[in-house]
Amino acid sequence: MENNNRRNFLKTGALAGAALLSTSTFSSVAGDNDIAGKSNSNALQNSKRRTLGSGKHAIEVPALGLGCMGMSYHRSFIPDRKAMINLIRKSADLGVNFFDTAEAYGPFTNEELVGEALQPIRKNVIVVTKFGF
Repeated sequence: MENNNRRNFLKTGALAGAALLSTSTFSSVAGDNDIAGKSNSNALQNSKRRTLGSGKHAIEVPALGLGCMGMSYHRSFIPDRKAMINLIRKSADLGVNFFDTAEAYGPFTNEELVGEALQPIRKNVIVVTKFGF
């Protein structure tokens, strides 16, 4: 049963990634607007937000972020680097500004991938990483 749940999770993630990549086709047809006439990035930015931390170190992020582990580290195949950079940049274009990576996904390979993808917009996004393993 656990393997079936994992398979379903992986299928769902793959479909979500494909949907995110295919939104460029939809966006060009729809003129970069959603059905209500709002920009896709504005729709995401106006979605639920969460506060991480407290006090002067608190940071507000969208409830939706992008975990980047499988983009350079996986138990089977590793996706094409250019395709993953395009995926990260497209998600940023759609309003995602919270990206998760870690030294352990490589080591350093995933952080380098995310850094390369976000370099043009690095001041507009939040990159989180795990450390201290």
